[in-house]
Amino acid sequence: MPDALALGLVFWLAVFGFALLALSQERHWSQVTPSNRPSVPVVIVQRAIGFVAIVGALPLCMAIEGASFGCLLWAVLLSAAAAAVALVLTWAPGLLAPLARSVSPRGR
Repeated sequence: MPDALALGLVFWLAVFGFALLALSQERHWSQVTPSNRPSVPVVIVQRAIGFVAIVGALPLCMAIEGASFGCLLWAVLLSAAAAAVALVLTWAPGLLAPLARSVSPRGR
């Protein structure tokens, strides 16, 4: 059971990373929230945190399942996380509004 919880954490870490990457794009930002997009330095930090979250999921997968299956599992979880963010942006973009407000310095 602890492995299942850890894999859930890895999945949500990847979802968080992909959501940050999506919100760093003008089109998705305006789709999620009507507020102005953050400044360029904030967007760069946002993208960096997104990449770190996605890449940081790899060592967690490797620690849980070993190196060979962990890498495969990471790739599968990344695909599922990217699909989840794409579906949220398509059908319910408002679900990402709290994340957008927490990223935007003007949204606080």
